[in-house]
Amino acid sequence: MDGISNAHLLEFLEYLRQEHTKGDKSALLKAVEYCGINRLVMPDWVVGYFIRSFGKWEKLEVKTLDEAFEVERKSFRIDTEREFMYKATDVYLAVLDCEKQGIPIGVEDAFRIVAEKFHTNPDKVAKMYKYVRHNDPIGRGLEQLRPKKIHKKDKK
Repeated sequence: MDGISNAHLLEFLEYLRQEHTKGDKSALLKAVEYCGINRLVMPDWVVGYFIRSFGKWEKLEVKTLDEAFEVERKSFRIDTEREFMYKATDVYLAVLDCEKQGIPIGVEDAFRIVAEKFHTNPDKVAKMYKYVRHNDPIGRGLEQLRPKKIHKKDKK
């Protein structure tokens, strides 16, 4: 693995650590999966929290692994979430295609066009676009490659 790829992998693990610290307990399980997929040695924070959480379940201190890892899906609709997961990256890429064609990113423009293509609404497209852009490794990587826009206040 080259240095740039390794740096991105470590950056994403740091992002997950910060999310876990902020209270997103599922970030620990995402980090375990990420390390496994990328054949990485787990950072100390992952090992420590995993052993502590799994130990609660193994010692019968809690009934479920959900309790042990402090993860829960409240008001969770599996069909809605599954649709979101399956479509989000494709929606994000479709929005970028619109941008390449000169169509502004927004509810009245690219999001509306992409919503028609994916048989959904522009608000859901906006949510998917923002999620992938900020949370998905693909989106975060592509955002780094996109040219930076100069805003009016930045021009001098």
